[in-house]
Amino acid sequence: MTNILFSEEEIQARVLALAQEISTDFRGKDIVLVGLLKGAFMFVRDLGVALERLREAGGGIGDIYIDFLSVGSYDDGRESGTLKLDMDIRRSVKNCHVIVVEDTADTLNTLTWVDAHLRKKQPASLDICVLVRKPDKHRHQLDLRYVGFSREGLPFLGGYGLDVKGTRRCTPYIFEVSPE
Repeated sequence: MTNILFSEEEIQARVLALAQEISTDFRGKDIVLVGLLKGAFMFVRDLGVALERLREAGGGIGDIYIDFLSVGSYDDGRESGTLKLDMDIRRSVKNCHVIVVEDTADTLNTLTWVDAHLRKKQPASLDICVLVRKPDKHRHQLDLRYVGFSREGLPFLGGYGLDVKGTRRCTPYIFEVSPE
């Protein structure tokens, strides 16, 4: 039995609420969603769809652009602790409104690195949107402007883009991964 922590319905409700916040904050402005691969791919897709629906209904933002970035800290299958850019965004974000989209915010090591990396590209604004925040795991201070769920004591998670040894990314809900 899988211990479901966030159901598909809960996730979709929060994604819509986040899209509504973003649409209000960036009314009439174009935005660039920068998803962090691989874990955020489902979240980026669903957030983009929700933003487009709001835009088509006559409210919200201007155009939506999507790009991806990949940062790794693994060497020979083991975490090295040193972050390196595996794949950079391809579009220029100079003078653009950028929203980094991430699946989970735990230590904030990766997000802090990504924030500094993207700020060098001189965006008009740079905000961070995370689906799941684990505040008790933070090692850095970083403004997470849009947060889907925030809970302390969360275990390792799987599903909805989050993998379990490379699998289960397409599960439509988020579940607890057992330690074994």
